[in-house]
Amino acid sequence: VIDGTTYTSSSSTPNLTHGTHTISGTYPSGYEFSSWSATGNITIADSTSASTTINVTGAGTLTLTGIKPKTYIQDLTLANCPADGMTVYDKRDEKSYTVKKIANACWMTQNLRYLGDTGSASKTMTIGNNNSNVANKSITLYSLNSSNAGNFNAYSSHCDSTNGYNYACVYDSGDTTKGVWYNYYAASGGTISTNSNSTAATSDICPKNWHLPSYDTSSPAGSINSITSQATAFSPVTGGYYYNGSLSNTGYGVWWSTTANNATYRRLLYYNDSSLSTSSSSRYSGRYIRCVRSS
Repeated sequence: VIDGTTYTSSSSTPNLTHGTHTISGTYPSGYEFSSWSATGNITIADSTSASTTINVTGAGTLTLTGIKPKTYIQDLTLANCPADGMTVYDKRDEKSYTVKKIANACWMTQNLRYLGDTGSASKTMTIGNNNSNVANKSITLYSLNSSNAGNFNAYSSHCDSTNGYNYACVYDSGDTTKGVWYNYYAASGGTISTNSNSTAATSDICPKNWHLPSYDTSSPAGSINSITSQATAFSPVTGGYYYNGSLSNTGYGVWWSTTANNATYRRLLYYNDSSLSTSSSSRYSGRYIRCVRSS
């Protein structure tokens, strides 16, 4: 698209005036942008950005080069996960994440932002089992910020210390850095419920073939223990957690694991803005999710 007009390889050659023009690359579903190239008297402001500007001083060619198939996280194997990281997409909602091989496992290095098959933060959302790590299970997500951004709305009673063990509650930060806070019923795809459950989570809302990390003091690959010394590679973020109706301790970051500490608490990965460690907290509160592929 050049200055609002769409051109294709079969289009007539555009006759542009000299000066600056806006351009935006478009491509079929399932593909992602790679780069622009230009010859002659056309200069590209940023050849690595799908939307940028060009400066035209005379005749030349402009090419959208290398539109490439997206790599989906559900299809990425541990063997193909690079140590220097890459971008992948979630088949469920097309959101992108960075991933990286850390301590012999492939970790998401951004927080999960999945909000159900609708991909929307409006009211309730259904999680299906297609392309998710949940077998034969659908649950409804209760959004805590759909009408009153930043505050519990009409669903707050579902998500307190009495009911939050049996309702799937989420809070969407609205950006790719913080991601979404999930209570444990949501994180486990509705498989860990009631206020007395010490069962390890084997299903969750991670993409299919990925899962929540475990807690294991022997530090196997894919455990939160294995990366406590890998803060730089893990790229942790702060933002706190949801507890009793508001965000608390926003200078910290906290991520769920599969492992119970007791009937109501789960083990956590904890970031204090300088280092990673392990801890635990109640399942009804909202925490971040980073999924891992360990095999």
